[in-house]
Amino acid sequence: MTRVAIIGSGPSGLAQLQAFAAARAAGTEIPEVVCFEKQSDWGGLWNYTWRTGLDEHGDPVHGSMYRYLWSNGPKECLEFADYPFDEHFGKPIPSFPPREVLYDYITGRAVRSGVREFIRFNQAVRWVSWDGSAFTVSVEDRADRADRADRADRADRTFRTEVFDHVIVATGHFSTPNVPDYPGFKTFPGRVLHSHDFRDASEFAGKDLLVMGSSYSAEDIALQSAKYGARSVTISYRTAPMGFGWPDGSARCPGWSGWTGGPRTSSTARRARWTPSCCAPATSTTSRSWPRTCGCAPRTCCAPRTSTTACSGWTTRA
Repeated sequence: MTRVAIIGSGPSGLAQLQAFAAARAAGTEIPEVVCFEKQSDWGGLWNYTWRTGLDEHGDPVHGSMYRYLWSNGPKECLEFADYPFDEHFGKPIPSFPPREVLYDYITGRAVRSGVREFIRFNQAVRWVSWDGSAFTVSVEDRADRADRADRADRADRTFRTEVFDHVIVATGHFSTPNVPDYPGFKTFPGRVLHSHDFRDASEFAGKDLLVMGSSYSAEDIALQSAKYGARSVTISYRTAPMGFGWPDGSARCPGWSGWTGGPRTSSTARRARWTPSCCAPATSTTSRSWPRTCGCAPRTCCAPRTSTTACSGWTTRA
C-alpha cells in the first residue's frame, strides 16, 4: 500500500490532512497517511506557548506566537472555502480576531474532519533521504527522550526509520529567528530580544523601547507596547517608514549602525547616558510635538529635541 508522510500539523499540514479526509469521505481510496508533529499538540505557530529559548524537551521553541496577538489581516481573507467562520462559531464575528479565536477556528476544521487519528505527536523528523525509489524518514520520539532524561541517560538518543512513497514537508519557515549583530550590543545594559521570543507587552511597561524593523511584527509589537504602558517607543526602519501616524510618545527614525554608550553607573543615570539619540524619546509630555519622521540621510539617526537638524548617529545624551 502506498504510504505518505506529512511533516508538521500546522495550518499547511492540517490542510493536507483535510484533503485526504475529504477524498476518503467522497469514496476515494486514500493511501496510508502518517503525520509527524514535533510539538505535543497541533496548530503549528498558532499553538501558543509561554516558553522561549528551549522547549520542554530541550529543542528550540518552534512558536513565535505572543499572548495578545490579533490577526493583522481580515478573517475574510483567511477563511477556508469549505468551512466558514460563521459555521464554526454559529454567528458572525469581527474581522480581526485574536489568536485564540483563530486557533480555535483552524483546529475546529481539523476536529470536524477527524484527522487527529493520522497525527503522531512529539515525533520530530530529523532526516529524510531518497534512494531513487522511496523516502526513508528518520524520526525521534521526543516524549521518550524526555522520559529517559529523567533516568539520567538522555545522551542515549534513539531514532527509528520508516519508508514512504511520498513526503509532504509542511514545517513552515517562520520558526528560526534571524538575529542581527550590531556594534554595542555587548555593552548595552538593557534587554535585546528577537520578536520570536516576544510574549507579553506588559514586560515593557514604564520602559523605553527601540523596535528595529518596519513590517507586521514591528508594527504590532510597537503598538502593543505603547498600549500596555511603555514609556516611549522608537521605531527604526532600514528602507522606508510604515507610512502612518503613531500615538503620542512614539517616534520613527532611519536605520542605525550601532550603539556608542558607556557602562551604566547608576539607575538614575540610565536615561541620561543610555537613551539613544535616534529620534530619542521624549523626557516630558511637553516634547511630544517632535516631528514623527527624522530628516536624516540613510544609515543615520537624529535626536529631534527641538528640531530635526541634529543628525549624528547613535550618541550618549548629556
